[in-house]
Amino acid sequence: MTGKMHADKVQSDVSLVRRLLAAQFPRWAELPISAVQSTGTVNAIYRLGDHLYARLPRVQRYAQDLEKEWHWLPKLAPRLSLRVPEPVGKGHPSSSYPFSWAIYGWIEGRPYSDELVDDEQRAARDLAQFVVELRGMDPIAGAPRAGRKPLRELDAVARGDRVGSGRHR
Repeated sequence: MTGKMHADKVQSDVSLVRRLLAAQFPRWAELPISAVQSTGTVNAIYRLGDHLYARLPRVQRYAQDLEKEWHWLPKLAPRLSLRVPEPVGKGHPSSSYPFSWAIYGWIEGRPYSDELVDDEQRAARDLAQFVVELRGMDPIAGAPRAGRKPLRELDAVARGDRVGSGRHR
């Protein structure tokens, strides 16, 4: 990708991650580090050895998401059938990097593609089970609000009707 997706994007590279590790997590400072190619635009991902990765927010407005993850992922993980990232280290801003950042346990795998799935029905059942588990959880006080309205409230808008008009096509 050329150019910047976000005007306020903070640059990072392997040498920055090495410096952050040396200063804040010296036990991991000698691990091999490599940038992970990602389709995401708000975090830079760096593999640390075979079992960890560092995630550095690229823009200020998404940096607070790490705080939410640090709090919620350990609460959700034991209640879900599919693995979710396990937070293992929380880095703090420094003179060379302005945001909190985090280290997680690496989950081996690749982004979904039809070519990688041997049993599509099984994959669909696994994903459906995961969604059922998430939806079946009782709301927890203080849980972050979802990024959009419930689908039942968006149906009319998606179909081109005005919300609450009662018209159906």
